[in-house]
Amino acid sequence: MIRVVVGVLHEQGAECVLRPIRADLVPVSATSRDLDLAAGERMQDRLEQMGLLPVGGGGRW
Repeated sequence: MIRVVVGVLHEQGAECVLRPIRADLVPVSATSRDLDLAAGERMQDRLEQMGLLPVGGGGRW
């Protein structure tokens, strides 16, 4: 089930979050950047393992 929440994204308890990133995995918004910072090195390491994303090629990890 998809649940829409209005609030501070990185303070929400969730199994998964969909968020925009550039093809080179850089966050495209302040909210996405805050999520990166809150998630820590583990998430950044996993994103880096994926490599560059083609346009429209959202990854699953």
